[in-house]
Amino acid sequence: MMAHHHVLESDWGDAQPSADDENVFLESHTWDEYAEWHLGLTDDRAAEFSHKEIELAAHSLLQFLDKSRG
Repeated sequence: MMAHHHVLESDWGDAQPSADDENVFLESHTWDEYAEWHLGLTDDRAAEFSHKEIELAAHSLLQFLDKSRG
């Protein structure tokens, strides 16, 4: 299991991993682990931390997916 590292506020330009960092990570991790690391997935929800833009984008995406299914 991967350790969780949470950053509540950061400038993505400073925190973003380089292409080399991503390649090194992929050498010893699965694509699923990469997705979690790259996307910064968290067990918490955006609404709990007042990330309103993320909460609204996630809601819109879920609505779109529901409509796409029929």
